[in-house]
Amino acid sequence: MRDEKGCPGGCGERREGCGSSEDSEDDAGAERRGEGAQATSPEPCPVLASRKSRQEGSLAGGHGREMEKAATAGLEGDLLSETLKWQGRAEDLFSRVSGEAEFLENISAYIADSRYFLEKNDLIRAFEAVIWAWAWMEIGLLKGILQERR
Repeated sequence: MRDEKGCPGGCGERREGCGSSEDSEDDAGAERRGEGAQATSPEPCPVLASRKSRQEGSLAGGHGREMEKAATAGLEGDLLSETLKWQGRAEDLFSRVSGEAEFLENISAYIADSRYFLEKNDLIRAFEAVIWAWAWMEIGLLKGILQERR
């Protein structure tokens, strides 16, 4: 059964555009008791069904775990590749900027942090640090705090 917006009933999760947060208890109670609208069981929520499927796949062992490991390895490889790419770009740009010493010190610290986290195989923090370094450089150049030498 779907509501007036075409969203599955009985989902239990409020998603943007689905249902109304002001559903009346009388309507909901009548629907649960089978009064008024059709007395059919609600359609499964696609969000909850997806979660359940992922959980069952990871708990099933064998093939599910192999797929999960392969996906994780692929994600880690992608994250490592992106981190190294942005580290190279950040270090290259950093070598060509001048400006306020305190600003440059912060950028340098983020680049060093990225290298440190990469050595510790903490790919998320390594990527985060290099992106912060890049952001500081872009902001500095945009606001005139830094100047790029060509």
